[in-house]
Amino acid sequence: MLADDLRPRRAGLHQHQQLDAGALAGVTREFTLDLARSLGLRTDERTGPPERLIHAEGTFLTLSTLGIVPATRLDGTPLSASPLTDRLRRAYLNAVNSLPPP
Repeated sequence: MLADDLRPRRAGLHQHQQLDAGALAGVTREFTLDLARSLGLRTDERTGPPERLIHAEGTFLTLSTLGIVPATRLDGTPLSASPLTDRLRRAYLNAVNSLPPP
């Protein structure tokens, strides 16, 4: 699975890939991290094999064009859906939609 940012979540921990491991230091990534912290989620950077995502409570990608997008499969293996990912996605959409037009 290719993405600029993959984030597994376990027990309230919002993990994201380290910048030195290939994640892009984008605006959407930073906005999502700030948003997660504002919702009381602890954030953490970790590097590890993609297979760890299979055991995560929920996994999502951040994309500048779509915002927060739940990941549903990794190499054909289904990934878990998390209510917290949906909560974070709704908070992201609310925040973005409340911004004044450019």
